[in-house]
Amino acid sequence: MSKCIFCGNETGGTEFCQNCGAKVEGALIKQEAPVEEQEETPEVVTPERMDPQDTPGNFYKPQAATGILAANIVVLVLAVALCVHTIGITILAMIFSIIGIVNASKVKSAKSEFEANHRKSTATVMFILGLVALFAGFIVYLILHILRVITKNLFEMFSF
Repeated sequence: MSKCIFCGNETGGTEFCQNCGAKVEGALIKQEAPVEEQEETPEVVTPERMDPQDTPGNFYKPQAATGILAANIVVLVLAVALCVHTIGITILAMIFSIIGIVNASKVKSAKSEFEANHRKSTATVMFILGLVALFAGFIVYLILHILRVITKNLFEMFSF
């Protein structure tokens, strides 16, 4: 069978193409070799399942701030122990350490490196402030204890 070289329509041996009207000459006739049709089997592609950790937007995996978390818990326990003797100052230490504990516990669930670093630094600052308040409370406790001992001794010395 011959085909028109302009539009590809089968001419059926005529001089002109019935589709585009082009003159079909001997030089313009293109014989196409018969092509055997092969049945193609479609290739089944199974998409790979991606873990939620491997998705492109979730590539940051922060590490837990367990050291600063434990340090804030220690400050909280010591502040509670000293709170009996010096109420005002050690309450500040408790507040600072609780804020530090909350921030340190949220480091691992941070969605970005910036948020994780911000929470770590906040927990560290709260630990330092809690430690300073705890130390100040301990100093106040020592001063009050020394004053009690001195006044007790003075009272016993001058009592008749």
